[in-house]
Amino acid sequence: MPTSGSRLLDSECVADRLKVREAWVRKAVSGRKVPVTKIGKHVRFTPEHIEAISNAAEELPGRHAVTARTKL
Repeated sequence: MPTSGSRLLDSECVADRLKVREAWVRKAVSGRKVPVTKIGKHVRFTPEHIEAISNAAEELPGRHAVTARTKL
């Protein structure tokens, strides 16, 4: 797990921040549905990646709901 001063986060940290299961994050990564940074075989996320994932699931008034399940 990255240190608190690190800018790159692992799947566990992202799942915790987004309040989803880590399996959801890993499935989204394997399906190439979310932005990531790869360092060798390791997948890491920047704060901008987390924001993009969150924004993709945003529901706006007057529009049909776009859930993370259907969008991602």
